[in-house]
Amino acid sequence: MDTASKDENLSVELVTEGLTSDNSCNYNRRRLKLKELNWDHSFVRELPGDPRRDNIPRQVLHACYTEISPSAEVDNPQLVAWSESVAELLDLDPSEFETPEFPLIFSGASPLVGSLPYAQCYGGHQFGMWAGQLGDGRAITLGEVLNSKSERWELQLKGAGKTPYSRFADGLAVLRSSIREFLCSEAMHSLGIPTTRALCLVTTGKYVTRDMFYDGNPKEEPGAITCRVAESFLRFGSYQIHASRGKEDHGIVRSLADYAIRHHFPHIEKMKKSESLSFSTGEEDQSVVDLTSNKYAAWVVEVAERTASLIASWQGVGFTHGVLNTDNMSILGLTIDYGPFGFLDAFDPKYTPNTTDLPGRRYCFANQPDIGLWNIAQFGATLQAAELIDDKEANYAMERYGTKFMDDYQAIMTRKLGLAKYNKDLISKLLNNMAVDKVDYTNFFRLLSKVMADPGTPETELLTPLKAVLLDIGKERKDAWISWVKSYVQEEMRVPRCLEVWKMGTVNYLDSLKIQEKLVSDRKAHKISDTVLSLQHPPTYTLGKRRTDHNFLVPVSEVKNIGAEVHYTQRGGDITYHGPHQAILYPILSLREMGIGARRYVEKLELVMIELASLYGVRAYSGRKGETGVWIGERKIGAIGVRIQSGITSHGLAFNIDPDLSYYKHIVPCGIPDKEVTSLRRETNLELPSEEVIHEQLISCFARQFEFITVLLDKRNIQ
Repeated sequence: MDTASKDENLSVELVTEGLTSDNSCNYNRRRLKLKELNWDHSFVRELPGDPRRDNIPRQVLHACYTEISPSAEVDNPQLVAWSESVAELLDLDPSEFETPEFPLIFSGASPLVGSLPYAQCYGGHQFGMWAGQLGDGRAITLGEVLNSKSERWELQLKGAGKTPYSRFADGLAVLRSSIREFLCSEAMHSLGIPTTRALCLVTTGKYVTRDMFYDGNPKEEPGAITCRVAESFLRFGSYQIHASRGKEDHGIVRSLADYAIRHHFPHIEKMKKSESLSFSTGEEDQSVVDLTSNKYAAWVVEVAERTASLIASWQGVGFTHGVLNTDNMSILGLTIDYGPFGFLDAFDPKYTPNTTDLPGRRYCFANQPDIGLWNIAQFGATLQAAELIDDKEANYAMERYGTKFMDDYQAIMTRKLGLAKYNKDLISKLLNNMAVDKVDYTNFFRLLSKVMADPGTPETELLTPLKAVLLDIGKERKDAWISWVKSYVQEEMRVPRCLEVWKMGTVNYLDSLKIQEKLVSDRKAHKISDTVLSLQHPPTYTLGKRRTDHNFLVPVSEVKNIGAEVHYTQRGGDITYHGPHQAILYPILSLREMGIGARRYVEKLELVMIELASLYGVRAYSGRKGETGVWIGERKIGAIGVRIQSGITSHGLAFNIDPDLSYYKHIVPCGIPDKEVTSLRRETNLELPSEEVIHEQLISCFARQFEFITVLLDKRNIQ
């Protein structure tokens, strides 16, 4: 984000600094002018639209959108804030921010070449009651941009004027609320929380009348328009409105679901028949759901899990949305529609930033997980009404929501406290103490990092690092906090503090096995701490314990002719290739000391490589059942093969930076047929930094995922 010039008409100056870091790399690739953006209006092209163009409040029937142009009045609009990292998502040249046309275009005063503006039709439950048609009352989508990575990004102007869905409102936005949305959406992104983004903020040069405090004293405020960006702005309510209008519109629900799956959940359509997922729906009813037999069931389950993961993230940072109506719930699991949101200061589970929610506090901080489940239930009921899923599938989505929320929330709180594993009693007592003493939620955790894991610290000094947030507490409360800190210090001492990394360069595969055997023995005997080997191999094929000979597509005797070695190992998995320009980590860790099992360990290794790929703007995913490793669509970029002996790990992961992919033509990689292997270089088509830099980034990702506080890098040779 950058600072912009002062709006002379309104005497407004917005300074925004320090939020440009988004863990992405700004490498050279062609940047586009606004008129060169690659538009693809799939929503308008593939879904039914409103045949009428009159811009008056009305019921819009049998349509997903109304084509409408921005209509907010402007007078010398000024660009006051922008995000270069969002421009990068669109392949937009940041120099476009400096053009005189830019504020005119993003205030709606001038058309954007190639855009096709429309407002979306949707409904929703508001405060638990069905509200009927709502829709984009002050938001106008300009269209969808496809970037050079084939990612789809929707651009939307908020505050750009009335639409047929405005009801009795004016369709405008004020600078005050626009600044809040711009800053918070970018801050949430920087925190790693899924969210809509903000490209820019433009003042209109006009004033808007608003009752800021809802006390009957309206005042004029500066008007503004924010350009929001997301993969899609589809909401639960986008489906609810059509399901509510009877069977005549149920086909639209199906079309909208097909559209979402096709463009935003394409992996669901590619699912293969697999084992059924079983769950109990009652004491006597053992029901079975097979998510591969009904794509809509798989879809609602993924929407539920994304929603659960999102709300768990909110609870971790103390974010309260304020208006969790179903029309404000993204099907992509994004934080959307920043209205009367707030962050916890003094910890109060009943906190709500929404003054209209004060009587019942339906949407207070503590209620958000349950409200998310309630909203998923309404979404499931919508798909049931359209006969896309049945009752068992809807119930399973709700079950998965609960499981996913607890898994993610426990992991977040465990990381937040720096613990080796989740401790329910410790965390429950902490939150209770914080509620009793109204402790600042954010500052507490910042100060807690200064508490040393030293059981010898005198009781009189235990609370010293926390004194700035433990104000005016009596002896009884002080004793309660001392008791908690003692328990915390004892638990914290179990956390692995230091990781030693051996940077070894290129190592023969057999030599690496000998080194790992020695280190495993030393780790079992507690002679060394957790250690990771960072290296690469000469061209080598390795076969794990699950190997099958037919996955070697050439006779083993001919492998030397292609310049590679063959080795049989005791790791898990089938056959894979190692070679130059591949980043390999062989962790020698004690899983027992960490308090994690084999499955969670493998998941964390996947997350390490997913995080590394994300640094270069590549969206990677864990494989589906039976497909280990890390994938980009149907292409594999990272392999995993581990061995665990008495709780000590060896072998590990291999991430493809830019290896010679022709070596993979001689095998069925990992024993998974009909799949491609790819590399970071191929996926980004970028001039990558040195491999040493990428190796160190991989190590950093590993340390973060496994929560090591100190990393010691040590260059070692084979001797």
